[in-house]
Amino acid sequence: HVTVNASTDMLLSADVDVTTAQPGTVLVEAVNGALTMIGSATVTATGSSLRLTSAGDLTLGGLTAANVSVVSASGSIGNATGASLNVSATNLRLVAGDAIGTALRHLTMDVDTVTASSGGTDAVGIYLTESNAVTVAGVGVTVSRVAADATLSSVEDAVQSDLVSGNNRNIVLVSTLGNVTFSDGSDGDGDALVAAGSGSVLVEAVAGDVAVNADVTSGSGSLTLTGRGTVTSGGTAGV
Repeated sequence: HVTVNASTDMLLSADVDVTTAQPGTVLVEAVNGALTMIGSATVTATGSSLRLTSAGDLTLGGLTAANVSVVSASGSIGNATGASLNVSATNLRLVAGDAIGTALRHLTMDVDTVTASSGGTDAVGIYLTESNAVTVAGVGVTVSRVAADATLSSVEDAVQSDLVSGNNRNIVLVSTLGNVTFSDGSDGDGDALVAAGSGSVLVEAVAGDVAVNADVTSGSGSLTLTGRGTVTSGGTAGV
């Protein structure tokens, strides 16, 4: 297991690699500050789990693991200049007090399952681009923290479901090559995507289908779902 901890800000410089493999996990945390990865920096937990967390803004280079959790308590999660792919994982859990990605620079990912929550206190919402097929569903991630005496303790991010933005902020999810599927996840609320207030929604499967198996909603904003193939709604799901 690997733990990298800073009491304030943390910088992972160009070409820095933080790496382990199963059963090891990685925890990188800027407890009271920002966490910045230069675009060529990487964090890897091969076949295992990793967690990045900060109090302030969190800027991603490249993350690779089976399960990835990224948490910015009061800031935004951004895509570092020069990063080619922000997250390669099976499961991805994102939480930010502000934005996740931006309209001009989406967070980029190659994942099977994603969930994201953006408070949107003074930023713009959620902007994600997936390179293959993706399902919106529930994701939880657990890693180990290494103490100063090398003892271990568990750090768990409980299962989170859906894509949710607050404070009238937008949600954009684009898949460039595969299908986009919405499911209720584990929370049982019937929702898969919620843009609160006047936040607008775009879901686009550039080369695939969109399957809506749980509700996709915006309070009063525009809502667009589009696919190269079909857009379908299953069961009692609504748009």
